[in-house]
Amino acid sequence: MSCKPSFAIVILAAGSSSRMGKIKQLLPWGNTSLLGNSISICKNSKATNVFVVLGANYNKIKLEVENKDVVLIKNDSWDKGMGTSIKSALNYFKERDLNFSAVLFTLADQPFITTKYYNLLFDSYKASEKGIIATELDEKIGVPAIFGSNYYRGLMKLDSDIGAKQIIKENIDDVKSIMSEVDFTDIDTFEVYEKLVKQTQKKMPN
Repeated sequence: MSCKPSFAIVILAAGSSSRMGKIKQLLPWGNTSLLGNSISICKNSKATNVFVVLGANYNKIKLEVENKDVVLIKNDSWDKGMGTSIKSALNYFKERDLNFSAVLFTLADQPFITTKYYNLLFDSYKASEKGIIATELDEKIGVPAIFGSNYYRGLMKLDSDIGAKQIIKENIDDVKSIMSEVDFTDIDTFEVYEKLVKQTQKKMPN
């Protein structure tokens, strides 16, 4: 009898938002925050567990999300780049003997990604013989992306800002890329944030 696959989602949210000038993770979005929105979308997916990697402004952000039934992972090396957050998450799993069939890594600042899209990635992983399911956008392949357990060892060696793209590039023959109509706009500046908030408010019914 085969075991039902278990999936984790890891939200990478350890950055300092230096270009923003504010704590990006805590910026209001709807009736929550950018990070709160990401958590809600992930928790409604087919993931078994949801984890959030924090680093800069850890104590302030922790107060915002500690009651949202997710596991927080602290990355003390966050300033060395996104790869260290991926490494932190997988080290956390290893130290606690948490075994997942695959892990989906995503970002906290792409507020229009949907639960439906995450489930598409999970379903594609289960239906495919590929070990990596990644998002294709503007002829580039990256996160959100799912990595099978055979890639954990390689991901745990990441220690820079290259992140998972390095593993994807090195194993491109084992990658299935997904193109979607989802809006993957990320929020890098406060001007972009304000623009997206206004656009979202216009679409809401009066």
